[in-house]
Amino acid sequence: AGEQTRYSMLDALRAFATERLEEAGERAAVEGRHAETYVALGRELCDAFERHDEHADRLLAGDADNFAAVVERAAAAPRPSPAIAAQALEAALALDLALQQRGTPAEQTQALDLALTLAEGRSVAPSLVLRAHLARGEARRLLHDYGAARADLNVASDLAAQLADARYEGRAHMSLGALALSQGKRDLADELLKRALELADDAKDDVTAGRTLALVGKVARMRRQLELADQWCRAAVERSRAAGDRRDEGRALVELASTLLAAQATDEAAEAAREATHILGRRGDRRSLRPVERRTRAE
Repeated sequence: AGEQTRYSMLDALRAFATERLEEAGERAAVEGRHAETYVALGRELCDAFERHDEHADRLLAGDADNFAAVVERAAAAPRPSPAIAAQALEAALALDLALQQRGTPAEQTQALDLALTLAEGRSVAPSLVLRAHLARGEARRLLHDYGAARADLNVASDLAAQLADARYEGRAHMSLGALALSQGKRDLADELLKRALELADDAKDDVTAGRTLALVGKVARMRRQLELADQWCRAAVERSRAAGDRRDEGRALVELASTLLAAQATDEAAEAAREATHILGRRGDRRSLRPVERRTRAE
């Protein structure tokens, strides 16, 4: 995923072109090729995102409108086939990654709602359904829609267990742990996060392990176990760094900065916050910086 020249089209020109295609009887064929092209691109960029390609965020954001168009057309189709439903799920997952950095959780859920509704009762790969429920569960957690988030994450966990996919089962447990923490259920969070770490280690998934360690550090900080929180957060930084995951390294540094602020180690906290800002700023991920920015203002 490298540099690309991008072009846009005025809405009036787009509407005119659509009318001409309709008159020529070619609209369905062109829209089908558009869907195939952008689903393939979205799949490629999602894979690049998983490999921590630093260009993937920007390229996903650049085609957000195309991914959204694929989902919306599929949802409006009179008799959508399983293949169209699968395309909608893949496009929604690509759009979700774009919106994680530059959108809102409410925007994330919209496309996922459409795609998951479309997949109901159709023969769609369970792995796609799993990923969509996991993504929607995370977005719903951020919206404080905790009951719906838990339902999505439990579906994801169950599907991952059925598929014997330890990596995604670990991610589902991690998200359930984050959900329990959002609700102040620290003991349940500890239990779920411990299981997430076990699954991540089984799957040799350093990405999930790093994210989970940062959450474990957050639990310790909330309990005022600041030395332990410091250790967990530093372990999270190192695990994410070893995975080559700069985004999660930045997020772990945010948690470390918050812990250091709580311990009144202001100079070290400022250094961790600066490093996090540098990493996440390059990714355009301002959302992840908000906790430490709030704590800094409060201090």
